[in-house]
Amino acid sequence: MGEILLFGSQMSKFLLKIIVAAFCLHSGFAKAQRINDFNLSPLESGIIVSFNIGPGPDCTGYSILHCLDSISYLEIYNYAGICGTSGTNEFRSFTHSQPALNQFNYYKIQLYPYEVAYNRIFYSNSGLGNILAYPNPVSSTNSTITFKLFNTNNVALEGYVCDDYGQKIQEINTRSQNDLVHMNVVGFEEGVYLVWLSDGAQFYITKFIVLNSN
Repeated sequence: MGEILLFGSQMSKFLLKIIVAAFCLHSGFAKAQRINDFNLSPLESGIIVSFNIGPGPDCTGYSILHCLDSISYLEIYNYAGICGTSGTNEFRSFTHSQPALNQFNYYKIQLYPYEVAYNRIFYSNSGLGNILAYPNPVSSTNSTITFKLFNTNNVALEGYVCDDYGQKIQEINTRSQNDLVHMNVVGFEEGVYLVWLSDGAQFYITKFIVLNSN
């Protein structure tokens, strides 16, 4: 669980889980207790590393480390403050802007002084399809935004929507009609959102803006 394997001819069928990984993969290397929802979120500009710190005793910071061989990890981010004190899950994220293309990228979270968690992702920029969102921006009083995914008529699609912090807020499982997908945005707060979809042959990434009507 939490690993993504690439097998040539299977790329088309399982692209959602293979090209740049499915959003919100849980760690498959360690059964962490405080670290949960360890996710590797692919973007054209890099990979968002995100996770929650569960409630418990104070943490004295955390580090995010990266490598290409699952052994020789190097620190790419360090937070030296107190964390894990709110009594609820605390969301944390970091964008790694220089992942290695077309190979596995391994990530490790070190939560001081308690535990570590691991995850990996196969990162590739191939297979990007054309997508258009409209109206964009969309008003919070308009209940629907439409995505045009070119050449995807009557195709099953899977994916997610995340906010501007990289936190997943909604999963998508739908089917296009005449290259179009409609999504309800009622209840969305004002801000910038990213949508990531795959039809099993290509993946589609775009951003849209929700504005308050007031």
